[in-house]
Amino acid sequence: AGLQTGDIVLTVDSKKIRNANDLRNRVGLLPVGKKVRMTILRDGKEKKLSVDVQENQMASGGGPRAINELLEGVTVVELEQESAYLQITGVQVIQVERGSIAWRNGLRGGDIITSVNKQDIRNMQEFLATVDKLSAPLLLRIIRGNNAAFLVLKP
Repeated sequence: AGLQTGDIVLTVDSKKIRNANDLRNRVGLLPVGKKVRMTILRDGKEKKLSVDVQENQMASGGGPRAINELLEGVTVVELEQESAYLQITGVQVIQVERGSIAWRNGLRGGDIITSVNKQDIRNMQEFLATVDKLSAPLLLRIIRGNNAAFLVLKP
């Protein structure tokens, strides 16, 4: 879309954006293929962009998925190499279905899972191999924002 790290989205189709959740909701409700205009603030200057709405490839379920029932409705991805979390290994949760077991136990989008049942996780392959051979409960070490915590997933 032409967005860069540090850009601040001011409007989408002339509608003011109040915060990150507002942006996610507005864009998420647009039909795939729609062309929208965005006004952004980059380096102190306003800039206009024309953006084609596309399907979120990470959340579309196209990648490998865990078969552990405790993680049904959870979408995770590899940590990006350009992530602010370079010194951290694990996988990042990008989506958790409301009402799922993981949601009820406190897992949220944006969480970074660094270990499962005290076994460090370095990448998606290790995560899937670990969770798919385990049954309930799962002890996840997560990073959420500036905090680290343990989270137990149980039916």
